[in-house]
Amino acid sequence: MIVLDASAALAYLLSEPGANLVQQNLSRSVMTSVNLIEVCRRLRRGLSQSQVDTVRASFALKLQTIEDVKRDDVSTASEIYFNFQKSHGISLGDAVCLAAGLRLNAEVWTTDAVWGSLPNVGTVRVIR
Repeated sequence: MIVLDASAALAYLLSEPGANLVQQNLSRSVMTSVNLIEVCRRLRRGLSQSQVDTVRASFALKLQTIEDVKRDDVSTASEIYFNFQKSHGISLGDAVCLAAGLRLNAEVWTTDAVWGSLPNVGTVRVIR
């Protein structure tokens, strides 16, 4: 199982570097609902809300599932955010993604190179 960060999903959706790797692994990938909101927010820059809804629905069907934030994720994400927001620029959405990866014992995929240097956040793969 793979947990996709918003940046990895956007690489696929916007045909950026790393898109092919994500495409090949969509059926075994999950995203948190929080990270999917981040994707929709970014897509809204160039698309109408109805277009974003269409893209989101199509994309979600290709994923294994959309993960809701669980109770245990709250504490873990809070700790990750506290530890790495200032030093590494980790956002709340990033922290939620990493917390889900830890809970699911899954590899987390991102395009954010700084994630590769984070200690104690599970397995991270920077896809470009």
